[in-house]
Amino acid sequence: VFIPLLVNSLASDFAWSRVDGERPLHCEDEALLPGQECYQCVEGRGNRLFPGEREMPRVTLPGGVEPLSLTFLVVSLSVLGQALTFVSFGPLGDVGEYRRKALMAFSYLGSVSTMLFLVCPASASLYWLGAVLVVVSNIALGASIVFYNSYLPLLVDATDEVQATARKLKGAEGGREEAEAALEAARTRYENEYSQKGIAYGYTGGSSALLVCIALAFALADAMASQWLLGLCIFFSGAWWFVFSTWSFRYFHDRIVPDSGAAVPTAWGLVSFGWRQTFDTVAHARQHRQIFLFLVLYFFFSDGYSTIASVAAVFAQQEMCFSLTEVSILSLVTPVCAAVAGFGFMGLQRRFGWEPKRLLIAHLLVMALLPLWGVVGFFSDSIGIRQKAELWVLAVVYGAQLGSTQAIARSLFSEMVPVGHEARYFSLYEVTDKGSSWLGPLVASALAQAYGTIRPSLIYLLCVMIVPALLLFVVDVDKARQESGRLAYHATGLSTALEPPRGQGGASEEEEGSRDDLLQAAAAAEKASGAVYPAQHPPPAPISALWQPRGWHGANTLRCTITTTTTTTT
Repeated sequence: VFIPLLVNSLASDFAWSRVDGERPLHCEDEALLPGQECYQCVEGRGNRLFPGEREMPRVTLPGGVEPLSLTFLVVSLSVLGQALTFVSFGPLGDVGEYRRKALMAFSYLGSVSTMLFLVCPASASLYWLGAVLVVVSNIALGASIVFYNSYLPLLVDATDEVQATARKLKGAEGGREEAEAALEAARTRYENEYSQKGIAYGYTGGSSALLVCIALAFALADAMASQWLLGLCIFFSGAWWFVFSTWSFRYFHDRIVPDSGAAVPTAWGLVSFGWRQTFDTVAHARQHRQIFLFLVLYFFFSDGYSTIASVAAVFAQQEMCFSLTEVSILSLVTPVCAAVAGFGFMGLQRRFGWEPKRLLIAHLLVMALLPLWGVVGFFSDSIGIRQKAELWVLAVVYGAQLGSTQAIARSLFSEMVPVGHEARYFSLYEVTDKGSSWLGPLVASALAQAYGTIRPSLIYLLCVMIVPALLLFVVDVDKARQESGRLAYHATGLSTALEPPRGQGGASEEEEGSRDDLLQAAAAAEKASGAVYPAQHPPPAPISALWQPRGWHGANTLRCTITTTTTTTT
């Protein structure tokens, strides 16, 4: 919310400092002389020169880049950096104890780099530092979410109901179809519930931090320059992230996850390992055609709703004349609506049995109405996001769809993930997201450079929302569940037999022996699912990540992953 505003403001001030002559005064400036040229923001048209309501002169930074274009360019580069980081480090979530360590490392890197924005308002010439911090903090945020998301299938498999249903499936001699249907229903219900609750609690945490920033904006608006106020709000968000991450990690226990049959890489081999494993995952995903098709569509529609969020704050300030306080409140509307609607849609889905895929399609088509309404503004000066009231309404609509959309997309993907590959597939999931999400800001940057306005990018957003939504009808979720091998995995009894003892001790020799036998059964289950790996890299042993000799900490893990969502969303 605040970072693009600060970078754009600093870059604009520095660009004007390079221009011969003085920058025009605001029309409400007390130093303005009678008849002197001044500028004022016109609702729906942005800053205009008076008298005559003319366009503002266009100023550039070194290299000929306009400030507004730079703002979206660094966002685009940061998201592209996220994708490269996911490829390099994401697959390590399935190797040794890297999952928790990487989550901690990226969380601390992101929070500290976010707090460093407080230095930037010291001088407009530090706009470059703001641009660098955008890239670093955004990469760290996205990477931490990869390792957080990879816990979802494991938490679902650890629930008592899923465990009990899996035991029934293992012992079922007749009526296996009913037992399999019951297991599918239990996993789907908990995947949706955990995913939607995590998203909703995350937006609740983000809203809480925004409320504090709004209070700061009201209290310090007259006493502090706007750039310093922006820096203070950004610093507070970073401190929030740091403090709650530190608290969460006290309860976050390592999970023992076997590697893929290859040696755990050294520091020097870390990046090559990540790239090799990611290419293997892509090759594996292509053998599961339904999940591969879903990833292709997710590549586009995730870019659509991500770009809306990326440009909204700057659009509100630049085009709609929103003050800092109004931008803060507008930004609060989205997460509040996302949290409330997330719980609401979860209850409605449970009550009426709505199919997750159809609900996702409905959300995407509703969100497509936002850029569609903006396109109307090309043909009208009175409607089509030309008035502040329209933007308030659209923020409510967008927020009401966003939380449930993200939760359902993640939940659907979780159902399709092959057993034993959770972290690497969720890494690919985030690579798919960020691998496209740099396109929208880059398009906005190019159009801002060419036309000096963001509005033409609405046409791009309209296309990437509607087309993938319609093509989602082709995805066969039931077939994807079969391809994942998760039903076969439960049918072998591996998920329940690998459940750790409820006491404080570790596994007995008898349990260890049965564990080895079950690994062979699980390998056969995966083979039956149709999984195919490149010959040069054997598949990872599909051992449950729930086997934890130090004891079971599922409740603490669930609580703390939700808390992590809160901090990372902020």
